[in-house]
Amino acid sequence: MGMVVCLVVLLSGGCRQVDSPQSRDDVADPVVSVADVDREMNEAMEKAKSTVGEFIGYVTNPTPDMEAFFVKKPFKTNSGNREHIWVIVERFEDGFFWGRVDNAPADVPDLKNGDPVKVHPQEISDWMIVQGDGKIGGYTIDVLEARR
Repeated sequence: MGMVVCLVVLLSGGCRQVDSPQSRDDVADPVVSVADVDREMNEAMEKAKSTVGEFIGYVTNPTPDMEAFFVKKPFKTNSGNREHIWVIVERFEDGFFWGRVDNAPADVPDLKNGDPVKVHPQEISDWMIVQGDGKIGGYTIDVLEARR
């Protein structure tokens, strides 16, 4: 059975100050392997996909306390698996999220922290909004935090 590799940003330290991707060190964030058949993780990803319309509404019409927007997208790895990587969203336009990679990928060729990417809403495995001292969304993070 294949493994899904989840890149966990914000897991170890909660929400962090939001910097531009270029200001972060190009060091891989913690990676957690999750089986493709992990029921809780699959439910979390399905919840994110089923509520992505709500997220698009926030991105296009944010409230003043919303500090940053993220989507998580699976990218193919050198080993043939998928690494789910956070993308900081700069805008939603022409049916896509446009943003920049917000992690140093562990096993994705030709992709680095700060690279521009576009993500179709159907491609996401999670979404998250940093708001004040908390977050909205981040369903896969919730699953992993519950396991700690």
